[in-house]
Parts: sequence; structure tokens; C-alpha cells
Amino acid sequence: MTYPARLARGQRITVAQQLMGLRHACPDGHGGIIHIDELQWNYETQPTPISRAYQIQIRYRLEESPKIFVISPNLLDLAGRREIPHLYDQAQQKLCLYLPSTGEWSATKWLVDTIIPWVNLWLYYFEDWLQTNEWHGGGEHPPEDPNPRKRKRAT
Repeated sequence: MTYPARLARGQRITVAQQLMGLRHACPDGHGGIIHIDELQWNYETQPTPISRAYQIQIRYRLEESPKIFVISPNLLDLAGRREIPHLYDQAQQKLCLYLPSTGEWSATKWLVDTIIPWVNLWLYYFEDWLQTNEWHGGGEHPPEDPNPRKRKRAT
């Protein structure tokens, strides 16, 4: 990524820097900082040129895993009320994009370089699953930590 400016290796990216990166990568999106260390960003994406458009919401609090929701269309309606693989929450349509605690995501990584492409890849595999009833995206689906604030904060 060329924007924002390069950071020192291992340096945490602030919520404000993440927001600037999202504004640059998704100029039609909207959102902002909702608390001193938390942002919310909504944008539209289409995993392939022949796919439907999806409204996505990112909620990110510094030092916590980003939370990604499909706002519309309703995935359960598209799935015919089948249980959808790789969702943390069926009702909220909260996407499972990566395996927590493996280093795939950390506060030193840009949302636009990780989460945004992972959302598109997840949606691609979701559309494939709708047709085949098989999840070809691989991965594991661990339970979400019910209380992330109890985890020791990185120093």
C-alpha cells in the first residue's frame, strides 16, 4: 500500500490512520471514528463483475479484531435459511475471515490490505456455496472469544 505513509516495522496503525486508508481505498464509503479508539466504515463491494453488490460494515477498535458485517442483502434470505458456513453470528451476518491468534491480523496491519480483500474473497466463496452447497474457501471456524477485553493487551 502506498497510502498512508510507511510506518516502522511492527508499529501499530492508529484508528485515524486506518480511517484515512479506508477513505483512500473506498472513496464511496462512509463512516468515521465513533469513539477515541474505534471506527465504523460502511462501503459497497462486488466480489466479481457478475456478482451482486453487498453493503459491508467494518467495526474496528484498536487492539481488537475487526468485526465485519454484511448489511445487505440478507445472506440468510439468499441462502434459503440454510446455516451459512464461516459466520460468527448467523443473525448479525458477522463474517469469519481469518483464524484469530495466528498473526493473520494484528494492529500493525492495514484494514485495506487485509480485511477488504478478505471480505471479497469470503463473498466469492459464499456465492459459490450458494450454487454448490459446498464451502470451497477452506479454513477453520473457531468460536469467537466471548470476552475479548479479558485478554492481556499487547505491550
